[in-house]
Amino acid sequence: MTTVTQPIVIDPNVTWVAVEQRLSVETDPVVRENLELVLAHMKYEAAGDIERVLTTICSRPKYRFYVPGFTHIDGDTQEPLRQFYQKMLIGEGALRLEMRVERVLADRKAVSTEGVYRQAYLGRALLDKGIEVDDPDAYYAAECRMLLTWPRHETEPKLVGEEAWVDRDMFEGIASRKITEFVELAASHS
Repeated sequence: MTTVTQPIVIDPNVTWVAVEQRLSVETDPVVRENLELVLAHMKYEAAGDIERVLTTICSRPKYRFYVPGFTHIDGDTQEPLRQFYQKMLIGEGALRLEMRVERVLADRKAVSTEGVYRQAYLGRALLDKGIEVDDPDAYYAAECRMLLTWPRHETEPKLVGEEAWVDRDMFEGIASRKITEFVELAASHS
């Protein structure tokens, strides 16, 4: 039985606040471009717009996940990445997410963001993963502290992908984190 001890709200709009603040004071044009790519990627991902997410990523993406349950993505094309997003965001109903970014580091080679990450998973997708929940139609919050590094491609003006490190298995204890509210994506961010 799921017991919710406190309201759990997913607000995607908080995800890029720190990146926007960092961008507002940056003067180096290459660093600005890197921050703009990350900002666009975050907003497109939150909107579930996979094709626009891919516009921020180079032609041969590399995603490195140091996250339980996820595997690296190396592509000669963007197709493996498209399939990853299609499965996770659409297939598993994990479209709604937030990252309360507490730190942004940026230079000419990469941007790093760090904070508390939450992603909504539909109960039936969790059941398919072997995680017992009491309501297959409810959403539950996967949660962890995450450090993301977004390297810039050496020749294409795009991101190579993402490198993600977490402090724990974000699915651990998920059955006790039933989401009580979703804040809608602000129209100016979709």
